[in-house]
Amino acid sequence: MTASLLLTADAVTPRQSGRHRRFVPAQRPAADPSRIPDYAEFASMALRHGARWEITYRTGDPTPYRARHRAVEISLASDDLHALDCALAAFEPPPSARPYVLCRQAAA
Repeated sequence: MTASLLLTADAVTPRQSGRHRRFVPAQRPAADPSRIPDYAEFASMALRHGARWEITYRTGDPTPYRARHRAVEISLASDDLHALDCALAAFEPPPSARPYVLCRQAAA
């Protein structure tokens, strides 16, 4: 067809049948493995315990949820977010004497 015929040609309407067209639903993309599952709960837990604990997530680890105490060298790991939350809420680090207290007691 020439350009003049294309410009003057009537719009061709597709032939319609009496049936409805069926559309295949789009497939969901695979979940990104680097994303934290149930991120809202994870972030909420990290905010609750953030003063004492550093909460992290490691992709591909059998125990991906991890917590490291900020003052004492203690780390916890779990594969269940709720279990880690309960453990962090119940955990009290052992009391530790500060070095300057021991120096003052020795001097007295």
